[in-house]
Amino acid sequence: MVLTESMEDYLEMFYRIVSEQGYIRPIDLSNAINVKPSSV
Repeated sequence: MVLTESMEDYLEMFYRIVSEQGYIRPIDLSNAINVKPSSV
């Protein structure tokens, strides 16, 4: 499977948030990547 640039960005932000907070919520990720929570 080849990752697109947007997929890599999503995964990097996911990792960064989990590393900082120890957990992640859909709202955290959606805010970080500027999309609606339903898109996460």
